[in-house]
Amino acid sequence: MLKRGLGILILILIMVLPTGVSALTLPVSRVSGQNAVILLDDTEARLISTEIDLFMEEDQTLVKQSLLLENTNKEEETRLLVAIPAKVDNNSIDIDQVTALVEGKQERIRNRRNNTKAEDSSIIDLPSNWHVLTLDLKPGQYKLVDFSYTIKNPMDQAGVQTLYLPLGYLKNWPGDIQLIKLNLYKPDMEPYGFEPNPNVTPSQYGTSSIGWTYNSKLEIPDYIRLYYRYIDRLATDYLVSQAPGDKNIKAIVNAFEIKAYDQCIDLIDSLLEAQSGMSLEKDLLFLKALAKQGLYQTEAAIDIFKSLENEPIYGDLRSSINSKMIYDNYLYLKASNAPEADLYNYLNGSKQAIVNNTIFTDWIEGELSQLSPPPSPEPTPVETSEPSDKDKDQKEDDQDLVKHITLFGKQIPVEILFIVGIGLLVLIPYLLGRRKRNKNKYLFR
Repeated sequence: MLKRGLGILILILIMVLPTGVSALTLPVSRVSGQNAVILLDDTEARLISTEIDLFMEEDQTLVKQSLLLENTNKEEETRLLVAIPAKVDNNSIDIDQVTALVEGKQERIRNRRNNTKAEDSSIIDLPSNWHVLTLDLKPGQYKLVDFSYTIKNPMDQAGVQTLYLPLGYLKNWPGDIQLIKLNLYKPDMEPYGFEPNPNVTPSQYGTSSIGWTYNSKLEIPDYIRLYYRYIDRLATDYLVSQAPGDKNIKAIVNAFEIKAYDQCIDLIDSLLEAQSGMSLEKDLLFLKALAKQGLYQTEAAIDIFKSLENEPIYGDLRSSINSKMIYDNYLYLKASNAPEADLYNYLNGSKQAIVNNTIFTDWIEGELSQLSPPPSPEPTPVETSEPSDKDKDQKEDDQDLVKHITLFGKQIPVEILFIVGIGLLVLIPYLLGRRKRNKNKYLFR
């Protein structure tokens, strides 16, 4: 299922001598006497910028690529060939319906055989043939070329579609490139669908697009491989693989695939009633929810999703199923005007259930950044008992006590005066008694 999509054009700058339009002494690009071309990486024409828009659908991708070219030779006209591979990914995916528009005029595209040997080029994925546009650029002239073509979208049995973008072709242009921009658009694009992870994570996200931007050809990777997983296809294929030959399962899947959702729901209900507790019960309930969504019975579908949140469904594909339910549950809460705190708590708590899905995780982080997190709980205040009236009176009495006495201009602590007073009370009687004894002694000698 490889969607080798972007046969990003490779500029095969080629000098053609026959008419003498150019006096440059560069190797020719056309093989004499043959309908073939070879790659060159030396020319006076350069690619200033390119923007590639990919419109991805389930069966094919429409590619629109714009190139801004310049003839750096200010004195001579230059003829060059701009080529797009006719096949990519080892000639396994066709690029069809190639058209080129130059200054409002549709130009002729020719199919040329590739005559460049793999050992003579740094390009790994050389095609057998090229779609080639011939351009004449006047001295110092700029030209904008718009290419359009389609790429078939291969899909594997697990419902995974692959888009392959061989950006390495752009490195064959001489000089640097100021801007390389890729935008992928997909109708009803769900961010959880990009699984497994691409080899190069996108740098821009929109409501219906993702993108990559580079400001030098030195920054671009050799390729981008992007995956998209269709949950409907994944769900039906899994049921068939788990019950091969089961007529009931086959009838349910057939009804779902032709969008006979009412019939699909009735068949699921009848089977689960007849075989209560069957091993595929939870998986069938998920398909029933998808059928409910097809009938715009959103609330009923969300109720089923909630009942399956912690259930071990779809084996190794559980992470993909969980991502789908998380995304739909969140959008339902948002449409129901749920408080921001509830939205934040739901998304933040759901992140741990997502595995190997960087794009969806980044989307969640983007949503969380726009929501106000719930306020942190205030710390519980420490309870302190109010002092009793007695304690208050005691405190006031203590504050009213005299702690110092001013004597002879100096403050003397009350405690010292108290000690001195006690000492005097003891010492004075002692001194008086001694004096009296001394008097009696002299009288009777």
